[in-house]
Amino acid sequence: AGNTCGTNATARSLSVALKVCQSFIDDKVIALAPAVSIYPNPGQGQFHLDAAGIPEGTRLKVSDLLGKEVFSDIVNDGENLVNLEKVPAGAYFFQLQGDAFYKIIKVIKQ
Repeated sequence: AGNTCGTNATARSLSVALKVCQSFIDDKVIALAPAVSIYPNPGQGQFHLDAAGIPEGTRLKVSDLLGKEVFSDIVNDGENLVNLEKVPAGAYFFQLQGDAFYKIIKVIKQ
């Protein structure tokens, strides 16, 4: 008997629920990680990077799968436009790094 994938392999799935919360130390609020989204993904070369609440001075580095940097810039709080029209189609990593913040998002350029 096969599964829905057409094979006899047994597949298992795991669901994880995470709850976002704030912490207080000495009456100071520890900032939550900023919400970052990139769209469209996949895209043709013009990508919108929505970085609500990103720390000032956060740096964006875009690299290919071999680690070669193809784009870099400082990201502003809110919406940013990333132009990758001159780079070849493929998979890229958008690496965002700032004070106490680091995030990597895989993006496909068609």
